[in-house]
Amino acid sequence: MQKKRILSGATADIVVPCSAAQELDYEAELRFVVGKDCEDVMTEDALGCKMTEDALGCILGYAIGNERSARDYVPHEVSGYRLGYRKSFDGFAPLGPCIVSASLMGDIPKLQLQTRVNGELRQNCNTCDMIWSIPKILAHLTRGRSLRRGTIAITRTPSSVGLGMKPPVYIKTGDAVEVTIEGLDQSGIILYSESRKPRSHHSRSCFLLLCLSILCAVSN
Repeated sequence: MQKKRILSGATADIVVPCSAAQELDYEAELRFVVGKDCEDVMTEDALGCKMTEDALGCILGYAIGNERSARDYVPHEVSGYRLGYRKSFDGFAPLGPCIVSASLMGDIPKLQLQTRVNGELRQNCNTCDMIWSIPKILAHLTRGRSLRRGTIAITRTPSSVGLGMKPPVYIKTGDAVEVTIEGLDQSGIILYSESRKPRSHHSRSCFLLLCLSILCAVSN
């Protein structure tokens, strides 16, 4: 039996289980990778606390997230608006194609983010419009708890997902979803139903190379 995975390579085909295919949505995201073990990271403007550690100094780099979300899998009235379960199917969290060093991206990135479905522009915004800055997110995640180096933090997607269209427009078998973030290259995937196409060896190799690059980076 082929071993399944939560993360996928940037160009991997996503095999979607039938139970998650009815209202499947795209979510482009900026992600960041923690570069060293850290706890109680604070910034002067985060939570009103005195700075105890440079939040940006804890970040190894940034990458593209090309996430899927099965909108109807757990209804709001059942989940209490807890959204994580509908995003946790194997392969629903493509990452990459590379991790760009935080030192190359400047202070807090202000990057243009775009999502195209079958070539049609759907999402088009800038990361400077994020409600919470990267340092504030890191400060919140490390309050009273430790983050290990190599941890990948997922930020939220901007507006114009399929759910927000009138009427909603979801992605389906054979659709190609491409995400670009300025300075971070491009991530593109194609969706297949569970019975249509197995994961390719090429995609698995790309993902293993990405994992190896993370391990090498955080060990130095």
